[in-house]
Amino acid sequence: MKVPRVHALILMLLLLLSKQLSASIGDSLSTSFLKSSGTYESPLKEGQSLQKIADSLRKAGNSRERFVFLNSLSRTYGERKKYFLQAFSLNLLGSMYNAAGKYQDAVNTFKAAELLYRKDKESDPDDVHAGISNVYMNTGNSFFYLDDSDRSLYYYRKSLTELKKKKNFVKKDQERLALIFNNLGIGYSKKNDAETGRYYFRQALLIDAQLGDSMRIANVTCNLAAIEAKAGRSDSALKLLFSVKDFYERQGDPEDKAYLYREIAEKYYQKKDISLAKEYAFKAIANTDTNEYSNLLVQSYDILYHAYQKAGDTRNELKYYTKYNTVRDSARQDEVLHSLQNKEMQLEFEKVRLTDSLTAANTIRNRDLKIEQEKRQNYYLIGFLLLAVIGLGIIYNRFKVTNRQKKIIEEQKKEVDIKNREIIESISYAKRLQEAILPSETALRSVLKEHFVIYRPKDIVAGDFYWLHTIGAQQKPEIVLLAAADCTGHGVPGAMMSVACNNALNRTIDEFKVGSTGEVLDAVKKLIVENFNRNESTIRDGMDISLLAISRRTNTVEWSGANNRLLYLHEGALIELKADKQPVGYSEKNEKFSTHSLPLHAGDVFYLLTDGFVDQFGGDKNKKMGIKYLRELLELNKNKSLEEQRDVLEKAFVDWKGSNEQIDDVTLIGVRI
Repeated sequence: MKVPRVHALILMLLLLLSKQLSASIGDSLSTSFLKSSGTYESPLKEGQSLQKIADSLRKAGNSRERFVFLNSLSRTYGERKKYFLQAFSLNLLGSMYNAAGKYQDAVNTFKAAELLYRKDKESDPDDVHAGISNVYMNTGNSFFYLDDSDRSLYYYRKSLTELKKKKNFVKKDQERLALIFNNLGIGYSKKNDAETGRYYFRQALLIDAQLGDSMRIANVTCNLAAIEAKAGRSDSALKLLFSVKDFYERQGDPEDKAYLYREIAEKYYQKKDISLAKEYAFKAIANTDTNEYSNLLVQSYDILYHAYQKAGDTRNELKYYTKYNTVRDSARQDEVLHSLQNKEMQLEFEKVRLTDSLTAANTIRNRDLKIEQEKRQNYYLIGFLLLAVIGLGIIYNRFKVTNRQKKIIEEQKKEVDIKNREIIESISYAKRLQEAILPSETALRSVLKEHFVIYRPKDIVAGDFYWLHTIGAQQKPEIVLLAAADCTGHGVPGAMMSVACNNALNRTIDEFKVGSTGEVLDAVKKLIVENFNRNESTIRDGMDISLLAISRRTNTVEWSGANNRLLYLHEGALIELKADKQPVGYSEKNEKFSTHSLPLHAGDVFYLLTDGFVDQFGGDKNKKMGIKYLRELLELNKNKSLEEQRDVLEKAFVDWKGSNEQIDDVTLIGVRI
């Protein structure tokens, strides 16, 4: 291994004196560092050394010197055609722009870094993929700060794709992969896509668990708790927060503890547990530096003020309302001061750039004077020919670059088309597999003389399914079981759940020989919980269902529902049966399912549905359709045949949806006794 002539550690010692040195410390450091350039075993090692110096400047608070250092390095590396190192320094420079709030400058700098990484042909391809992945993630951060969720998620996904191109995955890559998953989770949470946010947070947790990184596990768990709280599930959020409480108390710094206690206090306040809300708010304040007026302190006093207000303690309500106002105003002043400091740093950056521009302008001016002198001494024709040759060279070079870029784009497009085709083919095959578990029209017609089924998956495959099972003779069964079910999620994850839940229903009837519809759902719930929670992790997936049992043996109809209601027509009146407010799967509420029993009357019509039909957005005001509108449709068309009712309902759904995207899978079944 070669030893650098000027070791990076010696350079970092100079930083301790940087406050007393002149404003040219950045240039001095870059000059010293460049003397050792080429003595490292690889460009990546050299880049890591310059990052250590840049980080030390950041910790010392020398923003100007750090900017000059990186700016000077990137310019010199460009002159030496060391594209990997030029891209590496530009990536660090772009992160400085992010920190200073100059997000558009950051995006432009990251784009330049990406192009340089792709231009590099000498470095290890794995190092280049890692560098581009880092640039994409930082670009995603820029758009996140700009509140552009779509573009931030686009670049986080590109970062993930680029990182997966590496052939040799080391621990640092696993850490970066977990960080990308965490950022994706935050991005989707911000877009109110809780389901996708949870998925990416769980992926991050799996990797952090493999790495044994307890701090990352704790941080991602808090992000998951925030999703649960936003969805109104305070109990679930508290359970997650308490799962990392011991770790934060053992190893977290005071700010980590204060954040955790504040979150717990807020959740208890939402649950109206005033005593525990106050207890944890006080703990949050005890771990917060009261000399620094942070938003964390403001929020803790706010919880106490409202808690004492709820408790009717006027004296303490006034006390903490006063503290809340005082700290809030001080925090706003700190924010203004921080903003001014950012502006000051931006001005410093602009001064450096202006100095560079003036130096470049002087160089160009002197060169032009020299050319003018040479022109006077030489023939004008020679000068013209030289300029023509230079111009043609530039045009030819741009032509080659454009052609090369065009070929790269065409190859990439081919790869994307192939991958898309493979994905569509796989999902289409999965659709055929899922359709195989659905009862055929022939099977339905053989046991249900008059019926209709409206089944509209949101994607190619669905989380919704409908189910038919008979007990007794095949041609004239004693009991007919019919269900409309909605599994967690839609698309491929929902389809996988639908197969599992369908199998659980069949197994319950065939193996366990259970009695009432409520007992069927109890048994299915037990199977699902056992199958999906065989290790220490808890999977909260399951299904909502409307289950109907028509018994010719007892001349009764039984029905049970998990979050999905039942509508039925009896003697011209439309009646609704409410479902139990719990899913068939893991839930904090763990009660037996109810069984509703009705006498069997000829002519009665039963409607089983999932929530996709009534939850669809549309209409003149772009609102949910709602159960009220569905009831009106059924009552207006109750005298029509079920085939005619199906046509009316399908047309009403399509008209209501209009140009909007279908938001969920749709299942609606009608059957006449």
